[in-house]
Amino acid sequence: MLLATTVMVDVTVMHGYAWLAARLQGMLRSVRARRAQNRVFGGVLMAMGAMLFLFKRSA
Repeated sequence: MLLATTVMVDVTVMHGYAWLAARLQGMLRSVRARRAQNRVFGGVLMAMGAMLFLFKRSA
């Protein structure tokens, strides 16, 4: 029962991702969209790096 549930949920989610990617494919091919995507994800990665730099581990 657990295996069937896991497979069904996984197939549903993966089909959802594929459908969304197919719908957004044309829009994300433009230079403007790529530039915006690079800025957003670059900002996220820089913020994560800054958070890791400022994070202090307890002894």
